[in-house]
Amino acid sequence: MNLPIKINLPNGFLDTEERCGYTVRHEIKAAWAVELDLLVELDRVCKKYEIKYFADGGTILGAVRHKGFIPWDDDIDIAMDRNEYIKLCKHQNEFKAPYFFQTNYTDPCSLRGHAQLRNSLTTGALKSEARNTPFNQGIFIDIFPLDRVPNDELEFQKQKNTLSKLKKAADIIGRGKYDYNFNTTVSSCVKKLISLGFTPFGMSKYISGYFFDKFDKECQIYNKDDTKLISLLSFQCTWKRLLRDRAAYDNCLMMPFEFLDIPVPIGYADVLTNLYGDYNKIVMGNSAHGAIIFDPYTPYNKYLKEHYGNKYY
Repeated sequence: MNLPIKINLPNGFLDTEERCGYTVRHEIKAAWAVELDLLVELDRVCKKYEIKYFADGGTILGAVRHKGFIPWDDDIDIAMDRNEYIKLCKHQNEFKAPYFFQTNYTDPCSLRGHAQLRNSLTTGALKSEARNTPFNQGIFIDIFPLDRVPNDELEFQKQKNTLSKLKKAADIIGRGKYDYNFNTTVSSCVKKLISLGFTPFGMSKYISGYFFDKFDKECQIYNKDDTKLISLLSFQCTWKRLLRDRAAYDNCLMMPFEFLDIPVPIGYADVLTNLYGDYNKIVMGNSAHGAIIFDPYTPYNKYLKEHYGNKYY
């Protein structure tokens, strides 16, 4: 069975192998291959429109320490300045099937604060979202906008509080009705009731979109200011370890990543230290996404309908 990708893989790339004492199975290698193909497609569009991007998170660490994926990692993280991100979003139609550029504006109720480039002929679904979600759940790479944060700590705390409230409102109204985990806790039931209150009128998507739009704008309010720090506010506004110096992104270095080269911020050492502490020390970790269902050979709508009875497909 062939993978639905365009790139040519080196001989043996899909073979199960041991890296750093960790066994990387064929299934994960195949998911990696799909993600590398997505990265090549993203790079094509970014080069065409002169959009500057950088590896981020575990992908920086993988490039610096492993010259490829961290053996127990399962995704690729990309970041770019908000202005570059807006430019990319304007060219979303450059991505043709099976590629799909997903934001909450192209795929309502996905409700990510960032974009994901997905392959629609594959499955890469969070287990918590597999049963009752209506949006594209192909294998993906994450694309994060970098926003400026205020220099004043009190202003930053105020911004974080506002962002948390707006995102929570969007999630409860837009996602509560999908009841991802089938929880019966009081909190989950309240969310469900709030969301269902909008559903009969067909309003949940629009009300959720209203709060998400305000959240999106709030992330950007300091982007015209000359601030020292930037962060992935739209991903996790409360994580201090995601703060980084703007100067770290003044330029990039090209580093090997598997059989490709990937741009890494010039200040990668400071970024990695803030994220991981001693980043040269190998500590086996888990995916930041939680448990993910991977099937690189089956379209997500077919897989989730057959295995999870997802009524949307």
